[in-house]
Amino acid sequence: MRRCRRIQKTVVHTNRTHIAHVQPNLTVDCTSSGNGGKSPTSFWELPTAGKVTHLAEKIDLDPDHSTTGMNEVSEQVIDSLYDVFRPYQLGSDFDGCDHCVDPVATKRLARIDLRNLSMEDLSRYSQKAITTWGDDRHFRYFLPRLFELVLEDPRHESLHIEVLFGKLAYANWYQWHQREREAIGSYFELLWKSVLSQPALFQDDDIADSVLCAFGAARADLDAFLSYWTTTNENAARTHFNEFVVLNASYLRDKDRLWNTFWENDSKESTTVKEWLSSDSLRTLILSREACADERGLEAILAIQTL
Repeated sequence: MRRCRRIQKTVVHTNRTHIAHVQPNLTVDCTSSGNGGKSPTSFWELPTAGKVTHLAEKIDLDPDHSTTGMNEVSEQVIDSLYDVFRPYQLGSDFDGCDHCVDPVATKRLARIDLRNLSMEDLSRYSQKAITTWGDDRHFRYFLPRLFELVLEDPRHESLHIEVLFGKLAYANWYQWHQREREAIGSYFELLWKSVLSQPALFQDDDIADSVLCAFGAARADLDAFLSYWTTTNENAARTHFNEFVVLNASYLRDKDRLWNTFWENDSKESTTVKEWLSSDSLRTLILSREACADERGLEAILAIQTL
């Protein structure tokens, strides 16, 4: 009998928001990328992973929210995930905790072809993978489809991306085979660029905040994600940036933590974002945009000055 290992966090769902990053001692105007012509560093520097070239680096994001080559590169990155993780199969040992996983659901996941599984099929599994449903091998089998569904709809109502990506850290993905790490690194980069190229759907749309927190939950290095946020000229990325600053500044000032409840407050990843958010360089960047700031941008300027 399989016993439950209860380590899941309770989801607290509140308003959602966004974020950005800056390099020190830079003066940036409304059209400048703010990086002095330098390219962002690798999107997933890890102690056990060498520097690699990612497929997603081929994506060219232009200012009108369209993406040159985005669809082509997305297809390549996803196909690469399926190819790299193809050796992993479910086998006859795929099961779940007797107390919290319905055996019928387990049989359904095993019966349906991987690429035909929907988010509705996989949502419960994505929250319970490894801890109470299946093991590391089973998780790698489902990973390409889970990543594909997240890319298609990162806002899906039954998805908690922070929990799903946290499973990677639980499985020590940074110790996996190099090809697997490279495929995940390319996917992270693709997902981040894709999210930041999409306009916010409403005020307090926190999709960028959720994705950044998810990367942190996976124990990915966040510096390059933050750097890219400030080096891109995407208007949508700046909107997400302003939302993130407005929402998180008050939490950092009053509670010494970030707004999203999935951040582990004392983790390296959380500390990286908190130090960045309160840095002089970020304040300089935001103030440099005052002349062309919209209402939310002006709120971000006021918020950052309270830190």
